[in-house]
Amino acid sequence: MNSARLTVPLLCVMLLSASGMPSAQAVSPIQANLQDGILSQEDVSIERAAVDIHGRIVQARADINHNNPDGAWRELDAAETLIGTMKESLSTAIPRGLIGIAMKHLEFEPPSKVMGDLPPIYASLDRIAVFLPIDGAKLHIDRAREYLGKDDKKRAAKELSLARGALVSIEVELPLFKVAKFISKARYDLIGRETGKADKALWMAEVQARGIYLMIESPLHLAKKKFWQASRAYSEGRTAEARTYLEQGRVYLEEEAKKGRASQRQAVSELSLEASDLEKRIPASGNVAATGLKSLWERSKALAERSAEYLAAGIAEEETTLKGEDNLIEAKLHVAYAETYQVTAGEPGKAADELGRADACLRKALQGELVDKANAEKINELDKEVLGIKADTAEKDSAVRDRYESIKGRLSELIHEL
Repeated sequence: MNSARLTVPLLCVMLLSASGMPSAQAVSPIQANLQDGILSQEDVSIERAAVDIHGRIVQARADINHNNPDGAWRELDAAETLIGTMKESLSTAIPRGLIGIAMKHLEFEPPSKVMGDLPPIYASLDRIAVFLPIDGAKLHIDRAREYLGKDDKKRAAKELSLARGALVSIEVELPLFKVAKFISKARYDLIGRETGKADKALWMAEVQARGIYLMIESPLHLAKKKFWQASRAYSEGRTAEARTYLEQGRVYLEEEAKKGRASQRQAVSELSLEASDLEKRIPASGNVAATGLKSLWERSKALAERSAEYLAAGIAEEETTLKGEDNLIEAKLHVAYAETYQVTAGEPGKAADELGRADACLRKALQGELVDKANAEKINELDKEVLGIKADTAEKDSAVRDRYESIKGRLSELIHEL
């Protein structure tokens, strides 16, 4: 029996027991809509954990408003315990933990000994490959192994770090990071007996926690998963199954296109039309279908990440009146789209257009009120790299993919920082 398949159902029990709160009795739409085992089970686990964390935060706010700061402190302790459990129980936690062990060993062990850390990493990645894309992480582990063989510790460490970063789930971990941040702020305010400020910080934490379980059931999140399932099924020769997943993903996109900001509706509608066209051609389109399915998945993933980043940015704007962060988020989306067009789809013209849009967004971001000199330098450097790639969008090798990943990673850091 595959032990990985036991992890997530057990997580449900652990999280509910740790929370001390009753679970919801209603059947979640995700339980009805999603199929295929462990991935849907993990989503349900994340959803329930987020609800329990939200419940603890609400109780802490109630305690604050009832002049019971000690009770609020206990609820925040429980919420932070649940956050830690949730992070450690994500499907990617085991490979990320194993990569961390290898990185720590690399600080004091010879590269030949660190080689022994790689087989468990590969095995853990293979276990989650059934339901999550691990190609990027695996590529970096392959490179780390190559550098270890050459006794190049510095480059091996960099590749291990990139592998771990490739396994981060922005949709879950960014709002979870924000929840923890606002809980920490509320604790600080409680120590200073600033109960009004503490209550406001926890209201912000509430919005972030709610965003996690709303994301789990969002049509865009479900569409992204269906496109990944379609891509994997098609690569394994299961064409009819791939077409079914593709159709399901397209239906979810049509639902998503009815809501949200105008730019999001337009982008989702365009993806939906592409999915509809691919449905008609998939039985006999060979490599074209394989490329089209991967392109749909990559762009739906980029849109889902943008939604998570806007959730976090919306709260930041309310607190700090920050201007310009939306431009960084939009720049990252255009860079992600450009990467898909250039490397996956082989459409250099569209890649150049997206990079031009990213350049415009980065220039606007420089006008942000809280963009200091150091961050302005970072943005300018990123813009130079974007324009550098734009100068030759016909390249499709791994070096180009690395440049894209570096730009997106640094944009994410700036978004979180600002």
